[in-house]
Amino acid sequence: MLAEKIPIIKLYCMEINKKDFPLIVADKEILGGKPCIKGTRISVDLILEWIASGASISDISNTYKLDQNSITQAILFAAERMKNEIYFEFKKSA
Repeated sequence: MLAEKIPIIKLYCMEINKKDFPLIVADKEILGGKPCIKGTRISVDLILEWIASGASISDISNTYKLDQNSITQAILFAAERMKNEIYFEFKKSA
């Protein structure tokens, strides 16, 4: 039987290294605790979606009135989080 991946529920509001990512915050009262750019309701995953759709940092900066450093920090934060992700594969029992 092929292994089936079972979705894992993500709980947001993780600890964020303020030294490396001072512009990224997570507050359970804002967007359910998703990591966001400080002082906004613009989530890191929204920034990644824009980048994936072909938008440039300048495009995002102009659209959301963000400085380019905030956007770059969001991208670096996401990359750092992915380095530390742990993925599990579960097999369905018979």
